[in-house]
Amino acid sequence: MQTLPPPFPNLWKVLLGDIPAHLLYAPAFFVGFLIAGSERFWNGLTDARRSLGLLALAAMLLNLTLLRFSQVHPSVEANLVANISKGVFGGAMVFAVFAWGRWALCEPIPGLAYATDAILPVYLLHQTVLVVVAYASGAIHWPVILAMPFLALTSFALPLLVYHLLIRNVSWLRFLFGLKAHPAKAAA
Repeated sequence: MQTLPPPFPNLWKVLLGDIPAHLLYAPAFFVGFLIAGSERFWNGLTDARRSLGLLALAAMLLNLTLLRFSQVHPSVEANLVANISKGVFGGAMVFAVFAWGRWALCEPIPGLAYATDAILPVYLLHQTVLVVVAYASGAIHWPVILAMPFLALTSFALPLLVYHLLIRNVSWLRFLFGLKAHPAKAAA
């Protein structure tokens, strides 16, 4: 008879059982902790966003090529080079995402407040709209090349329309959808 594992693992075993991994990743963690508060680091990262994006793209293409090569010609050297490439790609992608994210969130973006307010109602409504529209329109039986774009568009556009026309301006609907009081009405 097979026994089930305990619902909560032994905490000390989890913390102390993988000391080599903790030691391996501790330097990267502490360097990240130290540079995260540096405005100079973030400004430099933001300035290098285009280069980091291109580096991440190039590293991804190189990594995919090397992974394929290591599958076709398996060897220790090919796997080592593919793993190094994977690490470079991962690091470049993380820094590129941070750089572009910092740039996008530090600049005023038209419509961001509207989109922030709309995201939860649109998310909550999209699946229901998707199922109802797919069934009501018969899109379930359409060719995939027609059904997919139609359902993707309607499962985004209809909830957004419902938000814009109803939820956004009706205080009790805002409450039901987890939104705060309308900013203009809250100020009054």
